Amino acid sequence: MGEDYAEKRIIVVAGVPRSGTSAITKGLDALGVNIGKALYNLPDTGNEKGFFEDEDINLLNYGLLKILTGKPDNAILINLRNIPEEAITIFKNTAKDIIKDRLRDADIFGFKDPFIAKLLPIWQEVFSELSIDVSFVVVCRNPKSSALSMVKRGNMDIIIAYYIWLSGMISILDCVLNSKFKSNAVFVDYDDMLENPEVQLLRITSGLKLKIDHENNENNPAFKEYATNFLTKNMRHAAFTTQELRADGNIPPKVVACYILLRKLCSEGFSGADLNIAKELVRIKIWLEELRSTIFFMQASYNTLLAMNEVLIDKENKIAELNKTLDTLNAEKK
Repeated sequence: MGEDYAEKRIIVVAGVPRSGTSAITKGLDALGVNIGKALYNLPDTGNEKGFFEDEDINLLNYGLLKILTGKPDNAILINLRNIPEEAITIFKNTAKDIIKDRLRDADIFGFKDPFIAKLLPIWQEVFSELSIDVSFVVVCRNPKSSALSMVKRGNMDIIIAYYIWLSGMISILDCVLNSKFKSNAVFVDYDDMLENPEVQLLRITSGLKLKIDHENNENNPAFKEYATNFLTKNMRHAAFTTQELRADGNIPPKVVACYILLRKLCSEGFSGADLNIAKELVRIKIWLEELRSTIFFMQASYNTLLAMNEVLIDKENKIAELNKTLDTLNAEKK
């Protein structure tokens, strides 16, 4: 007899790398959502408070994207229909085992992964086949802030970082807004969360219909700890307005258009009658697909330059060592 998940729930925190998904996942924890124990949550210089991501889910997504594109943070859209059925089956079976394990001792399990954006359709099949109630917290961050953070952490070209942001957010929007799950999605801007965590946590609570006493959140130690101590303004290393994005000629216009669309979703939510959002989403997706080969070439060329630079640095280091040895020998002769 199969397992019954009628009373179980999954909450997926979806966003692109360097967009604040870690902080918002910790917010779910403060709301009483089980985010698991197998977490990669050790802080480092790029994420001072920790990552709060499930190690097994992270490795699964990372592995498939590495096979498909050579690296997990690729800037192109991925056509999942080109993946061999056998590979999809293995992925889904592994994903099901992970989800079953996480729900064994929890009625509601929430997780984030920076590499899930382009694999969401497969995960949605997993949730559907397990008959699990799924909700989404879609996290967005100003693309310039995200891109600068990617450049600093990953040593990449900033234009490629913008396309990583855009292709990831479009993949998430395309999946969430064009499925039965759109009524179960809450959109949250990272900057809004830093400015007023209480308001945003209550938006998430209400939007996801979490069974939490809104009136007593101020007396909830986890809620207070998160809102007053965990989230701090120094977690924001950059902030830009929409006007500043429009004025920056280095930012692809469709990146700005996508962020404006996301801001609308964060403030107003999504209505099936809002055809403007759906039409703009289609336009951006078509534009990205048309640029696929160009973006792929840009990223491959930059990766080649990085590799050549590493070789050059290695040779320069060896020359420096030889010169040092020669200096030592010459000194000994004297």
